[in-house]
Amino acid sequence: MIEVLQLIVWLIVIWLCGSSVLTLIFRRLSPLFSIEHTALAYPIGLGLISIEMFLCSLMGIKFQLLVITLPWVVVWIAAFFQHMQNTPMPKQETLTVVERCFILGIAIQIVYVFFTALLEPIMAFDAVMNHAIKAKIFFLEGGVPVDFVERFREFLFAVQYPLLLPLAETFFYLFFGGVEDGLVKIIFPLFYVSMLVIFYCGLIRCVTRKKALLFTFLLATVPQFAEYATNGYAEFLISFYFTASALYLLQWGRDQRKGLLLISFILISLALWTKVEGLILFAVNGIVMLTLIFSQKNNKKSGWMYILGLIIGAVGYLLAINMLNINLHDNSTQFVVRDFLGEVFSRIGRLPTILDQYQMQIFGPKKWNLIWVVVAILFFVNIKRVFNKHLLPVTVLVLSLTLGYMMIYFLTIDAYEWVLEKSLSRLMIHHVAIVTFYSALLFKEANLDV
Repeated sequence: MIEVLQLIVWLIVIWLCGSSVLTLIFRRLSPLFSIEHTALAYPIGLGLISIEMFLCSLMGIKFQLLVITLPWVVVWIAAFFQHMQNTPMPKQETLTVVERCFILGIAIQIVYVFFTALLEPIMAFDAVMNHAIKAKIFFLEGGVPVDFVERFREFLFAVQYPLLLPLAETFFYLFFGGVEDGLVKIIFPLFYVSMLVIFYCGLIRCVTRKKALLFTFLLATVPQFAEYATNGYAEFLISFYFTASALYLLQWGRDQRKGLLLISFILISLALWTKVEGLILFAVNGIVMLTLIFSQKNNKKSGWMYILGLIIGAVGYLLAINMLNINLHDNSTQFVVRDFLGEVFSRIGRLPTILDQYQMQIFGPKKWNLIWVVVAILFFVNIKRVFNKHLLPVTVLVLSLTLGYMMIYFLTIDAYEWVLEKSLSRLMIHHVAIVTFYSALLFKEANLDV
């Protein structure tokens, strides 16, 4: 019973942090639905708390609950006086039988994910070595050791990984006063629920409720997607942050609310704070913003400011890891800008192998159901429309994301075939929600119905 109360208080504190930030960004009237605000507050709150904890370590301040939560009280109070009003959900007719079936299926899948996640502690090898051990070190040390990189470079496989997930797990341990290897995994299914809510809310602005529920159900039941919401890897977290960031960037393209750009930037920054692949996602968002600037009558000043923020963030991150003598990735090349194209073209012979691995994933229903096949079919059915003004930004998003991630395997130095085989199915988790969203838009464009 005490553990349940601790869990509730932990979640409330995180939610208050994220909710307060959202309230202060949008002030009186928010473009977010109430359920969307609730779902978004948890990932944002947890991410910002992890950054605060890292800053505490830089200042030599030991981790203590009071020290971490006290500064947020000021933010909570400021947000309390805003009296923000969220956008109401679209009023629609009573749920049909088909829609009730979709909702039931999604609910069953959510229960299954929670049950699977909490059935056993973090056991997956990379989840332990890359994140969970770091969380225990930070908890026992009372912070991120100043010499963390040098001390643990030989012991940990991925000392260069960003620290959002380990610090999030450390914050959980602080609340429970000890290492709770079983309960800490609740972090991941909560991200899963947040993802489904944000995904559905993004769709309901673009398609009918029935279609939104259909594609939310399709996303929820992708085996690989659901599995990574339970096993302790950072893949699901970066997938959430990128997907939500991209959706709010696209929403800004429609209604020009500046707060949406700020939320998008916070989320993409948290993606980079989760995994180094966030650098590619920074570039993808920048390309999408350029598309919005030149293809639509958008606020170009805000758009260029967003791109400038992405550049500053990426350069700042690269300078920071250079100062710490950290490689971007164990298998990455060390190259300068002028050598980039040369590195890619010198390895063009890898393309058939890379494409072969992609087709194995696309036609692999055991992991992905038929989601990649569905989007491929819908893409070619709508081939004359995919570059229309209203679909262009999403098309550019999907294509640049795919090409950006393919570059990883062109730039890998050693054993690229092994890296490709072992990592592609993980990295495609970063794609799957956006691709499913794109499928829903193409489904609508083709005038198809459920």
